[in-house]
Amino acid sequence: MRGLDTKKHPEKMISIGTVSGIYGTREKRLHAYRTHIMLTASIAIGLFVVYSLSNLFARPVATHDRDTLGVREYPKVPYSGICDPQFPPHQMDHVTIDELDSQLKLTQRLDAILAKSDYNKGNYSISIFGRENVLYERYSNKTNGDSIYRIASITKVFTDLATLILRQNHSLGLDDDVRRYVPLTLPEEFSDERVSLRSLGSHTSGFPGTITNLFKEVFWDDKEGVLQTVLDNSTCDDTFIMCPMDDTLSQFEHSYMTSIPNSFPEYFNEAFSLLGEVLHRADPHGRSYEDIVIQDILEPLKMTSSFFELPEEYQDRGVYDPVGFLNVDIKSMRAAGGLYSTAKDMTKFIQGTMLGTSDLLSKSELAEWFQPVVALPNGDEVGFPWETVSVSLGRRTTKVYTKGGSLGHLSLSFAIPEIGLGGIIMTSEIPEYAKFAAEIANEVAQTGIRYLAGLSEKYTGTYEGYNSQGNKIVISIEVNAQSLYVTRADIGGYDFLKEQNASTVGLQPTGHNNRFLISKTSKGCLAWEGRERVTSNYQGIDVLVWKDGEWFLPAFNTTLKKSDEYPVTNSAWVDLGKKIVLPNPNTGKFDE
Repeated sequence: MRGLDTKKHPEKMISIGTVSGIYGTREKRLHAYRTHIMLTASIAIGLFVVYSLSNLFARPVATHDRDTLGVREYPKVPYSGICDPQFPPHQMDHVTIDELDSQLKLTQRLDAILAKSDYNKGNYSISIFGRENVLYERYSNKTNGDSIYRIASITKVFTDLATLILRQNHSLGLDDDVRRYVPLTLPEEFSDERVSLRSLGSHTSGFPGTITNLFKEVFWDDKEGVLQTVLDNSTCDDTFIMCPMDDTLSQFEHSYMTSIPNSFPEYFNEAFSLLGEVLHRADPHGRSYEDIVIQDILEPLKMTSSFFELPEEYQDRGVYDPVGFLNVDIKSMRAAGGLYSTAKDMTKFIQGTMLGTSDLLSKSELAEWFQPVVALPNGDEVGFPWETVSVSLGRRTTKVYTKGGSLGHLSLSFAIPEIGLGGIIMTSEIPEYAKFAAEIANEVAQTGIRYLAGLSEKYTGTYEGYNSQGNKIVISIEVNAQSLYVTRADIGGYDFLKEQNASTVGLQPTGHNNRFLISKTSKGCLAWEGRERVTSNYQGIDVLVWKDGEWFLPAFNTTLKKSDEYPVTNSAWVDLGKKIVLPNPNTGKFDE
């Protein structure tokens, strides 16, 4: 491990000096400084996404007198109680950067963020991509898409994905108690609590941020005028002398839960050490945690430059980190933060997983992975292990799934599955990394939303056809506030909307190819509970299937073709009220 060269990095001298005023002797100061760095990086910076990707409303919602759809007057935007449908899937699959630049100047906007940032003071690799292609890449002078960084806590995403893969193969259950797999003894006070694998992988196990005992004593020394500490004589501390798994398990026996399991998250690295051990013990082939990740994730996704140990022949591709963690083996903590990777490999990973281009998980498993484990009071969510912020789009929101990591290098991965865009930002030596990473994620989200609002118009218009009984069927579909709405539905002489006491109904994608459901929006997002489906040919009459520019109604076995007789007026108004915000990883505070 590289030493801390204070001549080259005078700021390290200042940091150690600051700590020395608290901890006394040089030996203790150095240990305390290392402890301070590691814990701050692993816990505080590990938290920098989970609680903070929101809270800033950048501007008031724009006012509009009304949106006119044909001859009807639509409510003002925003309108509480309306649950707008999601975007139709896969519309961004083949979009090019030229298309995004010609309409929305994405490259210009992202370059402007980098130009005003401190990114030119350090090393970085940035990749922004859709499901099928890379849209934007930027690298510092000494880096490229194959430069290797420690992705630290982003490893937790791989650990949770490996857990889902073993669950999909019936090797374990997410709600199994961890004690089914490992000999974990809890203090008597907490022995009846169930600590599930799901809670371990979502920081909701109830345990505090660390279970190690760093100091035997902490006391004020009047003579020296400092706060003195007496180091514990443990053989390991999970900081620089990593604990073997047996020692980690034994420490739980003396650890006190700070919250009820499954109630509220607290960032906890050792939980992922446990989860990695569970994967090894539950695997039917007895593979190690590392082999499970390599064989079930890295190899299928062709992530050929991702490792748990950086091979000697790849050392020259490793990006320098000023703290000196590049070659530190964190051993039993590998499941919490042990992976190395590149921008190219992480692009493959996010495309294959969160953007759904691989078959590592079934559609239903992937949909479950998107669900939150805990909803925070500000509307953000903690998942398995995603840290999710909801970015507002006028009347509704779309979710940005993020995971950050810090261990010498600082990285942020994000995905917007509904839009079909994602990104990876990998850095070292960049003080304001978090601020500008958030700005980049914001620009990508805004661009995708605005572009999709226009793409959705391909579904719109008035469509006509006749069923086997000779009944004329007419359906009109329009865009409002980025979403698709059915504004007319006549089946023979039956006015579907009038009879349902609705002036407009949403067109909600189902996730199955190009199938949509007609869904009431006037009851808010609880409209699903009042659905009483009428069926014909074992299909609901509320099902529409889009195919080659036409709508097909399977309940009526009828294809509807576009007609110019009844034109529609689209209103793809967009406002992004809620923006992504990240705290500065060095200060923990929000940059203005």
